[in-house]
Amino acid sequence: MSRPRENETLVLSSGNTIGLAHYGDLDGPVVFYFHGQGSSRLEGVWWAKPAEAVGAHIIALDRPGVGLSSVQPNRKMLDWPLVVSEVAQRINIDQFYVLGGELGGAYALACAKELSPDALKGVGVVSCDPPMPRGRIGKMAGSLQSWVNRKAYEKFFVPAAKDPDPAVFRKLSVDGARTSSKRDNALFENAEFRDFLVDSERECYRQGGQGVTDDVRTYVKDWGFDIWNISVKVDMWCGDDGRYCPIKVNRSMEDQIDHARLVEFEGETHFSILATKGEQILRGLLFDDEKSYDHPAQKDAYN
Repeated sequence: MSRPRENETLVLSSGNTIGLAHYGDLDGPVVFYFHGQGSSRLEGVWWAKPAEAVGAHIIALDRPGVGLSSVQPNRKMLDWPLVVSEVAQRINIDQFYVLGGELGGAYALACAKELSPDALKGVGVVSCDPPMPRGRIGKMAGSLQSWVNRKAYEKFFVPAAKDPDPAVFRKLSVDGARTSSKRDNALFENAEFRDFLVDSERECYRQGGQGVTDDVRTYVKDWGFDIWNISVKVDMWCGDDGRYCPIKVNRSMEDQIDHARLVEFEGETHFSILATKGEQILRGLLFDDEKSYDHPAQKDAYN
């Protein structure tokens, strides 16, 4: 697969640098893609084939401190829509869609809350992580999660990512992601999918662990808005066999967002959706194609 323009950077008016990668049809409608936790803009390559099939232009962005993007201390969730808006203006994009996977879904919802519908033509989230519960218990749980993740990044992931032998990080990443799911484990045996997974995650730690630590800290804190105050339509997709993001969590989010529509993929997981449902998801996001909600069987993109 051709992987052009994966290492672009743009200096924003704030002086911060943002990393970008382009995939799919570069003349098609633009979808800004927001990667998951512990990943990077290179996660966008998972959407390259589906984007080519539907004629979409994926622009995947590194969040601050991740990959090619500079660290932004004390950032907040609602800082992200401002970044996306400026990137769009700087590269002369008047209208666009946003799509977030896993933790990136939170940032897509922030765009749904803040950006003008004149520019933002659609919002999609895949296996979206929900806000942390409010109150003292939620705050304590969020602080603990942030601390545990930071220690894991510093002790294991950063050294493995810095090792010149990619196999060192591959062993940590792929072995850690294995589940009881036969679907997932079959994907991890596929060299193309496995390499994409490793490349996108390894790139996350290019500058060390501060970026991903800040990413988790931003997620577990108050987002600065309530998801039930989102007034635009939000398309949601989630597998019902997910270990990382249980389907019941996305069902609850659908109930809280007035104009949300959740598509449940029977027997699919956090990872298998990437391999089998990309084209279906993009058609639903871009064209509101009712056929994309009928759960048709699709060929595995990595077989």
